[in-house]
Amino acid sequence: MEDMGGETGVNFDVTITKGNEKIVFNCIAYQQIQIENVQFVPAGKESGDKELYGGPIFEDLDEALQEAMAAYLADRKVDDELCYFIAAYSTNKEQKEYVNWLNSVMNFVEKK
Repeated sequence: MEDMGGETGVNFDVTITKGNEKIVFNCIAYQQIQIENVQFVPAGKESGDKELYGGPIFEDLDEALQEAMAAYLADRKVDDELCYFIAAYSTNKEQKEYVNWLNSVMNFVEKK
């Protein structure tokens, strides 16, 4: 999770594959989608490959290109509604993990 001015977002990646090539969108789910970076991954490479160009800082791109990329994702239902779901699911998951952790710690402490 990432904190931005008191607002917590959830990092997630969207990978779109065509043949052996793919584009990876690094995003953050706030109240709306925030695209951080877009990386093109050619055939035979992996997105974590250190030799690949990671792509420019998204906000440095021309505004029309930023809007076109956001529309490209929206056409694939990666939009503000999905971001809301991701954020809500993440909060729920975090709460469940916290409760499980509390129970585990309590059970450990109570053992003789």
